[in-house]
Amino acid sequence: LAQPESLCTRSGRPQWMTRGAHPKPTRQRAPPMRIVLVPVAAVAVLLGCARSSASSADTELRAAISAYRAALNAGDSAAFFAFLAPDIEVLAPGAQPVRGSAARDLFRPLFTRVAADLAPLTNEELSISGDMAVHRYTFQLTTTPRTGGQPSTERGSGLHVWTRMSDGRWQIVKDVWTTPSPS
Repeated sequence: LAQPESLCTRSGRPQWMTRGAHPKPTRQRAPPMRIVLVPVAAVAVLLGCARSSASSADTELRAAISAYRAALNAGDSAAFFAFLAPDIEVLAPGAQPVRGSAARDLFRPLFTRVAADLAPLTNEELSISGDMAVHRYTFQLTTTPRTGGQPSTERGSGLHVWTRMSDGRWQIVKDVWTTPSPS
């Protein structure tokens, strides 16, 4: 195996094997700890902030979902409609999609004609990405006519698409639900 000339003596032996010709070990300096720790700390802070932000969004949205349900059950139409974006689109079973004020009008009878009782939502899945969220759920809504009569219960599954508004509030921009026929 050929040795580079600079590393070999005239005898062809490597310099390090020649008596008295031991090369000084070269010691590479480790980077100062602050150079290593500053980027590591910055990444940790950013990841912590991202997790905190996601956790905060999750907490805020779950609070909005709870308040939305509470407003409906309390008959508080002003609070309920505050959760609906002005351009909300509703895709109700057996109906054409409607948007805006026409969509909001679909919910008015829940406050004018009946007393509504929306049971706690079940089978919930919540996916948040930035200022958008998708909420999948199963529901049971019981309505009792305000003029008297028997209550009616509707069961189904739904999907709300929420968006965080510039003021930080969450509002529903899409409301889709199904009500399967009883088996």
